[in-house]
Amino acid sequence: MGPQYRYAEVGNPRRHILERPESRTVMDRSSANDPQRISGTAHGSADSVDLSLAILFEGVYTRNLSLRGALISAPGRLMDRLGD
Repeated sequence: MGPQYRYAEVGNPRRHILERPESRTVMDRSSANDPQRISGTAHGSADSVDLSLAILFEGVYTRNLSLRGALISAPGRLMDRLGD
């Protein structure tokens, strides 16, 4: 099994953190919905996988990764499936 990561919003919807025991990557966005600029800072022994995951998570819809987010979006996803 590979390293265990934790991805979380920190303070506001424009700042996220991706961390594992040896490293921490903090990402900042210019806007929560439509960012024009994304920047990040790596701490500890961050490697290319850490940076790649942090950048990926900034560019994709991550609400469904949490239990709360999955429950909130479940009715809409169910209705989408029924429409097919």
